[in-house]
Amino acid sequence: MEVLTRPSTPRNAQGTMNSLSPARTRFALLALALALLASTWAGLLVGLFLVGLAASAISPAIQTRLMDVAGDSPTMAAAVNHSALNMGNSLGAFRGGAVIAAGFGYVAPTWVGLALIVPGVICALAGWFMTHGDVPHVSAPPAERLEAATQQQS
Repeated sequence: MEVLTRPSTPRNAQGTMNSLSPARTRFALLALALALLASTWAGLLVGLFLVGLAASAISPAIQTRLMDVAGDSPTMAAAVNHSALNMGNSLGAFRGGAVIAAGFGYVAPTWVGLALIVPGVICALAGWFMTHGDVPHVSAPPAERLEAATQQQS
């Protein structure tokens, strides 16, 4: 019995990645527009609304992507996702406050946010390559995997 199998795309992962890429790009472009237009009240208000809208569109796509590749532990993946979002919120507020306190102005946190998009994209690409490379996708339940591994060792 073959226990470790790898489908060409785990469940609906390719569709999720296809919907996630434009959302990330749209978010980055809107954050850049906010940074450039935030010096006016109209630019600030419209920019904040559009960045918030784009950010709220990314979260469901990320959650769906995690559920697609979580395998036997989707609850753990959801918990890690929520923890990462909370850490991002707190670190973003801390770094934004730090650049304002350093005297760089009230638009500086937007530039910090743009800089923090880069490691996020790198992590997303690493995750995509891990699920589409030579990493096996485990499809059997844990009890069957343990039984098959015991039989293979004998």
